Amino acid sequence: MANTIITPQLIANYVLKALLGNFVYRDLVYKAELSNQIVSAHAGETLNVKKPAKFKMKRFNGSVISQSITETSVPVKMDIVGDITVPITSKEMTLEISDFNTQVLEPIGNGLAIGIDQYVSGKIYQNIPVANSVTATASATNLKDITDLGVILDLAKSPKAGRTLVLSPTHKQKYALVENLSHVSYAGESTTLRDAILGRIYGFQTLESSYNPIGNGGGTVTSIGQIVVAGTAGAKTLALTSVLPATGTLKVGDILIIDGQVITVATDATASAGGIASLAVTQGDVDDLPNGTYTTIGVSTKDCSLAFSDIAFGLVNAPLELPINNPQAAIASYNGINVRVFYGYDQDTKTQKLSVDTLFGFASFYPETSAKLVG
Repeated sequence: MANTIITPQLIANYVLKALLGNFVYRDLVYKAELSNQIVSAHAGETLNVKKPAKFKMKRFNGSVISQSITETSVPVKMDIVGDITVPITSKEMTLEISDFNTQVLEPIGNGLAIGIDQYVSGKIYQNIPVANSVTATASATNLKDITDLGVILDLAKSPKAGRTLVLSPTHKQKYALVENLSHVSYAGESTTLRDAILGRIYGFQTLESSYNPIGNGGGTVTSIGQIVVAGTAGAKTLALTSVLPATGTLKVGDILIIDGQVITVATDATASAGGIASLAVTQGDVDDLPNGTYTTIGVSTKDCSLAFSDIAFGLVNAPLELPINNPQAAIASYNGINVRVFYGYDQDTKTQKLSVDTLFGFASFYPETSAKLVG
């Protein structure tokens, strides 16, 4: 007999708790609010979100110059439904909630968090202005690379508060070994030496993420004008045009970013007259990418870390509708994040399935207050 204590609402609450506890990027970007309160949204729907306000100081010359508190709205397409669906048996449903949470719900929440973090980091990489790039020093002996990132944000008049630098694991290792941080006599404490925690550096809160869009092939392609995705899951092909340089190379381990989705190059390829007719990629990266033509593409062929202010970008999340006539469904919401849970019998596969999903989109507010460290 199924454990009636494990209800859809309880599952949703536990998944949401695990999801919130595993985020990196979502807690660093602007938590965009919807301009109008909505009960639910649909995939592909465009919602208006509030843009962070900015004011300009005026000199007082006998009378004040009033500035309106105007909330500017930015349209955001809610085009990503992050989903994890798993078969669930009566045996699992009879587990104690603590065991069910450990075996099923926490891994689901962690998987959703990783997917959203990869999406946000990929979108940030795509939206950072080309000029806002710093080449990492090969064998750094000081922290000039990080101060150079700070200068870019300073010149963009980024607020001093709320700046974050999300380092790749290898960049973190590189700068952790710099004497300014690793020598207690310079740093004033042993945190970096003992725990490999860099802390605040030149105005940046520093964190590490393994889910930055890190390419490691070292290809020479710098930009791609268009990619056509075709084929079926497990056998999709990518045709590239308007490749620069026209005879550039992509190497195994290099990364393409399409709408925040990270795609790894699986075989070396060299462009001819600005095109690659068929690029082999890791099929698991594209099996859920819709066929079609894409023109907003990121390319990462080297290590990278991302610096940005908390008003530069935003993640927008909205609740999905509950399925009609399915009492085994629920929504959990907290601090702007929503997850939907439902389970039932799948007649096609003749299995009981548990499905957890969330709807989200990405907003670029002030991309000039961001930069990347590459190399």
